[in-house]
Formats: sequence, C-alpha cells, structure tokens
Amino acid sequence: MDLEGRRLFNKNNQLVGRSPSHTLRIIELALLVGAERAADEGGAVRQGEELLGAGARAVLIKGGHASGPRSTDILLRSNQEPIRFDTPRLAASMRGTGCMLASAIAAHLAKAYPLEDSARKGKLFVFERLEKHAAL
Repeated sequence: MDLEGRRLFNKNNQLVGRSPSHTLRIIELALLVGAERAADEGGAVRQGEELLGAGARAVLIKGGHASGPRSTDILLRSNQEPIRFDTPRLAASMRGTGCMLASAIAAHLAKAYPLEDSARKGKLFVFERLEKHAAL
C-alpha cells in the first residue's frame, strides 16, 4: 500500500506470492484484500485466507493493534490450521514493533528454523523488548 493507505495490490497480484510470508496489522490486511477492517478474529482469518488464495505462502496477522487483555498473532498457511501466538497485552507502546517482529522472524528463518518456530521466537523477542520498555 502507499503512504495514503491506498491499495496497491489487486486480487490477482503476482507480488503477493513472491514473499515467503506477510506480517500484517489488521488494517493492512483489510487494505490488501480490498475490504473493511475485520471486526473480529474470524473476519481477520477469512481475510488472511483470501491472501493465501491469491498466492501468499503464509500470513501472520498481528494482534498488537487489536483490543483486549491478550495480544494474539495468528499464523495462516494453506491447508493447515491457524496457529496462535499469545502474550499478555502490555500498557507500553513503542514504534517499530512490526518491523522488529518481521526482522526477528527473518533472522530465525535465516538460521533454518521452521516458520512456526521463527514466528513464535519473533513474538517473544518483541514482547520482551516491550516489557523492558514498559519498565523504563
């Protein structure tokens, strides 16, 4: 998407399938599929599955911008059950956590960890940084 949030991908876009995984906030997910922001987890999963159908190999839906006492990220892959990575929601706020998460996942993938393990380790890495930030 561009800086104004306009959708740059259509449902047949070839770029979607070029990345091994997509790490998306709920609003980014909605923009990519050309829909309104999902109202609940089920809606977000349906939108993620639509991206899988368009060629993405994996989608990680980030739960940091959702509400509630837990922050749950959901990993979607074709023909597999969704996997949830859950941590307590912290009161701390910090810019760049999405990029931090994507980078941590990429670093673990580069070390030959499977995607599921990489996503779990990445989520924990970001959670621990947020905990330290909250303690300041």
